[in-house]
Amino acid sequence: MRSDVAAYLEGWLGDNPFPEQCKPSCYYVEKVQAFEAEPRRKGCTVMLGDSITDFADWDALFPGCNVINRGIAGDFVEGIILRLDEVASNGPSQVYFLAGCNNFVKGRTNTPEDVEASLAECFRVFREKMPDTVLHVQSLLPMNPVAADWTEHYNDDVKRVNAWLIANQATYDYDYIDIAAPMTDAGGNLRRDFTEDGCHPNDAAYAVWAELIKDNIKK
Repeated sequence: MRSDVAAYLEGWLGDNPFPEQCKPSCYYVEKVQAFEAEPRRKGCTVMLGDSITDFADWDALFPGCNVINRGIAGDFVEGIILRLDEVASNGPSQVYFLAGCNNFVKGRTNTPEDVEASLAECFRVFREKMPDTVLHVQSLLPMNPVAADWTEHYNDDVKRVNAWLIANQATYDYDYIDIAAPMTDAGGNLRRDFTEDGCHPNDAAYAVWAELIKDNIKK
């Protein structure tokens, strides 16, 4: 299989539309190569995103179900765009998408409008490649102040992007799932009992997440 990632890795060309910060990590390359080497899983459910998706044990959360993990820790929305061919090659019945946090955390200067523009392009390309696949877009999660990358404006920026995601469901043909609400405390932060590092969900949080979407996951 030759995906957009293969062309991307041949060189960082001057006309590449993605910012320098989005160059792939070694982990990204290794994960994509591993994904492309796997047997295709027709009709599967794809969990697509960054570390928040990558670190979950979806097989344990949904035993016996045709679910594949396409999370890559550290990935940006732009990196997901590049690997949509691999996702599409599985002929998924549905995709659960969660990404955008790293565009803030690692981009540093990215505004909510920047992240929204990246998401809009991702959804446009997704629909070109998978017009009949059901797309579930999940809310970005806030951080807890104990996180190393936490800033005072981060959670406000996440709220703005989530509002944009809610408003654009019809435009990009997806449904929005609010996984953040049950994981958020009264101050708008990721609940301390749901995270070890302030950024990533722990097992208790993943169990809550799985409960929210379990009715759509097929064996």
